[in-house]
Formats: sequence, C-alpha cells, structure tokens
Amino acid sequence: MNRSFRNALMFCGFGLGVLLAAEPIPAGQQLADLKGRFKAQYDIEIQSAQADDKALSASYNVTPVGDANLAGTVKVLGWVEEELKRYPAGFLKHHGPRQLVLAESFLSKRPASGITPTSSSSFEFRATEVIAVTIPGKLTAVQEFFKARHIHQTLANYLLQAHMAPADSISFEAWKKLPKPATASVTSIGKRLAGADSRATLFGLFWDPFEHLDLIAEAKADPSIAKKIAVMKDFLAAQDKGFDQAFFDQLAVIPESERIVCTNDLTDLTSVDQIKKDSEIQADLRRIEQKWGHRRCPRRCA
Repeated sequence: MNRSFRNALMFCGFGLGVLLAAEPIPAGQQLADLKGRFKAQYDIEIQSAQADDKALSASYNVTPVGDANLAGTVKVLGWVEEELKRYPAGFLKHHGPRQLVLAESFLSKRPASGITPTSSSSFEFRATEVIAVTIPGKLTAVQEFFKARHIHQTLANYLLQAHMAPADSISFEAWKKLPKPATASVTSIGKRLAGADSRATLFGLFWDPFEHLDLIAEAKADPSIAKKIAVMKDFLAAQDKGFDQAFFDQLAVIPESERIVCTNDLTDLTSVDQIKKDSEIQADLRRIEQKWGHRRCPRRCA
C-alpha cells in the first residue's frame, strides 16, 4: 500500500476515534451507569424520594428532585462515588446502607426554636438501612469545593447506631469516659473534638488529608486525642481488616493536584509585597476570584 495513502487512512482513523471518544454521554445514561456501579460495587440502590414517602414525610417536608436537575444528580452522585471508592473493598457491602434516597431538600417539620430549617447534605436512617442525600436545585461554590466529604460523617453515624450498648468500646457511654484534655485546646481540630460526642467528627477528619495531618499533630500534643484516635482505629479494624495502618497512612497523603509550592518566606513581613508583585500568583488569585466569586487563600503551603 502506498505509504502516504496508508498514513492518510491512519490519520482519518485516529481523527474518527477522537471524535467518537469526545461524544458526550447523555445525563440519563450517566445516571443509569452510576446506579449500576453503586449496586454492583456496594450493593446500594439509588432511589428518588417522593413527597408522600411514609418513612420520611413523618419528620421531613420532602421536595423531590426535579427532572430538570438530572445533571446535578449525576454530579453529586459522582462525588459520592469518588468518596466511597476510598473505603476497603467489600466494607460497604457488609456495613453500609442498602439505599441512597435522593431529594432536592429534606426540611425538618420540627426545627429547633428560632432556627430556619435547612437540608443537610446527607443524613442516616439506620432502621431502614437508608442514607438520604440532598441534590440541591443549584450547586454553590462551597458545595463544589467540599464535594461529598460530608458522606463520611454520615456513614460514621450510620455505623455507630449499631454499637450503642454501653459495654461496646465505641459506644457513646464508653466515649464519654475517655480521658479529657488537660487544658482546653485553642486549635481548630481540638475545638471540634471537644464535644461530648466527637466520634463522627473524628471519623470525618481522617478523609481530608490536610485535616488528617493536623489531627496527627494534635494527637502528638494531646494524649486524650491520641486515645480517641486509637479507639476509633481499633473499632474500624474490627469491622474490616482493610482499616490497617497502611490504609490510614494513605489517607494522610496530599494528592498532587492539591499540593501548593510556596516559594515566599512567610516569616518575612515583606512577603505580602512579594506576593502582590508576583504576576503568576496574582493570575492564580484572579482565576480563583472568577471561579468562586471572592479571593480565597490556599489551604496549605507544602
């Protein structure tokens, strides 16, 4: 075959492949694929809540997800899927919920006095093996940034409801008896763990690498935090051997995409002027401002 003709065929074939690969998958198909993966990998069914759902309507005013929000449903479920992938294989099949129930909002019918009810990102119904997930009509920048990290605390609450006997080492009664800090913490992590029931909060801290590293540092300075971490890790390892130290070490690794190299001396008071004069930093700040609507400092210099 003539070489130039063969090359032309190869080029056309390559171009056709790119065009085919670039063709977007309809949102309806994406949702069907997500439902299939959730069922196959976690034995979790995806259901849409209805306004007259008996299990929910007793406590909540439910606004179903509208057909127009199919793209939002796919995005939120995609975020949840990415978080669930981080768990040991098989763990959620044995210990997770059997359904994720979706709605645009779940508003409590009995909110605390003076409090305007809001729809939690997710919350659990252990009795019916359900976790409810809010699919907002319009996703905000904050929701986009934190994505589905909320699912971890919800899963923790779901797990803990099966371990309420006082004799259980992870029960609330046992947790209250753990050593208290010698002095009140002034750090963000310490304050968040100061409450009487900080179990779900502690579990949630494991999944953000920045907060996980802060948690490790806090444990080195406060033996009471170290004890809580040990109790939580022992509990999780008893549920699934995949929760070993290597697993937790991996959770503390900051992904390359979230690492920021800071070349400015942050102990030097002239750094502010250096940052103002640095065209690349200013360009980054402008991009952040355009995307989020305000200027936001990086989470961590590494």
